Amino acid sequence: RMWEPQADRFAGEWRVVRPDLRGFGGTVHSDGEDRHATDLAGLFLDLGLPPSVVVGASMGGGVAIDLALEHPDLVRALVLVGSTYGGFHFLEPALFDQWRELTDIYEAGRLDEAAELETEIWSGPSTSPEAKRAVVEMVRLSYDHGEIEEAEVEPPAGGRLGELEMPTLIVVGEEDRVDIARAADELVNSIPHARLVTVPGAAHLPSLEQPDAFNAILADFLARLD
Repeated sequence: RMWEPQADRFAGEWRVVRPDLRGFGGTVHSDGEDRHATDLAGLFLDLGLPPSVVVGASMGGGVAIDLALEHPDLVRALVLVGSTYGGFHFLEPALFDQWRELTDIYEAGRLDEAAELETEIWSGPSTSPEAKRAVVEMVRLSYDHGEIEEAEVEPPAGGRLGELEMPTLIVVGEEDRVDIARAADELVNSIPHARLVTVPGAAHLPSLEQPDAFNAILADFLARLD
C-alpha cells in the first residue's frame, strides 16, 4: 500500500511489482532465518523479470542495496529513499531514547500504542494525518507477524558501496532524522553514479508523504536512463 501513489502514476508506462517483504503486509515469516534480498532474487526468477529499476524506502532501501550487490545482473538502476545500508551505525541520542521507549511499550503488549509511537518517530512536522494513519496501519500489521530473524551478511554492504555501478538516485526528506540525512550523504559519496535529491516538506517516507513531488523526481530519473 505504501507504493500506491507510484503504482497509480507509473503502471501505464512500466510494469510495477510491489512485493510485501516477509513480515510485512500480507506476507508472514517462515521458520528459520530469512534474507529479504534472497527472496527478491527468487521473485525475479519466478516472474521472469528483466533487469529492473529497484526502488526501496527505509529498510527496503538496504534490501535493494544487498540485492544489487549480490545480483547486479538483476538491477538496471537503484532508487534509495530514506535508506541506510548494512553496517551503518545510528548515532542520534534522541533516537535511541525513543527506541528504548518503543521497546518497552512493544514488550508490554501495547501494540496499538507502539505503532503510534513508531510512526511519530519517523514523522516530521509537515507529515499529514492521512500519511500517519497509513503508516500506523502498516506498522501495526507488521507487529502481528512478529519480529524477523534475518541472516547477517558478511561483509556488510557499507564496505562495498563502490561496487554499485548502476545509476542510483538517493532521495531524502528534508525533515527526516539527522542520521538518515547522514546516511544519504554517505551513499551519494560512495556509490559511483549516484545523485541526491532532497524533498521539501517530507520526513522519512517522501513517496507517501509528498507523492506528487516524489513522482516528478522519479519520472525525471527514469527518463534519463539509457
